[in-house]
Amino acid sequence: MPYNKIALMTIAALGVSPVSAQAADASGFAGFNVSVGASASSTEYTGARSGSGSYTGTVSNYTDPSGTNNSPIAVAEDYSYGERFKLPISLPRAGFSTTVGYNYAVPSTPLVVGLYGKYHFGDFSGGSETYSSNSNLPSPGSQSWDNSVDGTGGTGGTDATSGQAYSFDPAISPAHGVANHRTAQVQNLFSGGLKLGVAVVESTMLYVTAGYGLGDAETFIGNQTVHGMTFGGGFETNLGGGWFIGASAERALLKTSARDSVTTFDEGFTSSQTGSSATPTYTRASYNSDHRFSSSFDVYSATMSLGFRF
Repeated sequence: MPYNKIALMTIAALGVSPVSAQAADASGFAGFNVSVGASASSTEYTGARSGSGSYTGTVSNYTDPSGTNNSPIAVAEDYSYGERFKLPISLPRAGFSTTVGYNYAVPSTPLVVGLYGKYHFGDFSGGSETYSSNSNLPSPGSQSWDNSVDGTGGTGGTDATSGQAYSFDPAISPAHGVANHRTAQVQNLFSGGLKLGVAVVESTMLYVTAGYGLGDAETFIGNQTVHGMTFGGGFETNLGGGWFIGASAERALLKTSARDSVTTFDEGFTSSQTGSSATPTYTRASYNSDHRFSSSFDVYSATMSLGFRF
């Protein structure tokens, strides 16, 4: 819906005509102001993690059926994985905020242009968890051992004659599932930006805001800084003597992304032997990886406030 229609509907709802709105004096909203408020907020959280890499190595200390040691078996594998989980919109949580700002009343118009900064105290948490993953971690496989000179490589091998066996079961550590990461929240959010208002009557102003938000967040891999766009709107009504009351609603779209430096990789090598045969061993030759994560918070808040103009 076009914004001019929204403005006309809002003016009509307040019981004034467009003509009277244009004639309203905005000077009563000018100057510095400070307010405190009680708020309710709800948060939706989405986290994603992905990785890929490769490893190479050799398997040694095995015996072929003739009792002769073979050359080390070369192992070369690639892996990748992806996962995503979500904390749906939470039930409202109580908090409070403080706001400082400055308004400029455009002469001979009902318009107000201002700047504001708002600090939200409290935790903004998501709801119950849902999880999905798309993993391509190599699974334990099978390989026929080469009884001549060289092995053929692969994810596992068994020699029934010598009683030896080995396998790989690669894994991410910490586990790339989210069993230990079922909460996510933003703490102590700051937002600030531009404010554009219109005095619909001498004592009441409607306004919209647009700005930027920054906060500390607990995500599924640890504490991170999140940031992003904010926008909202509300009204203020002057009570006299510099005092005013107001109500506002704001939405913050906060994100963070980085390489996941806490993730490590384990080839998950296991081996066994029976009789007098030696136990196969694995030696890593090389390993490379690229692990990334991203987090996004969608925070909705509504605030009732009491303030003073200087």
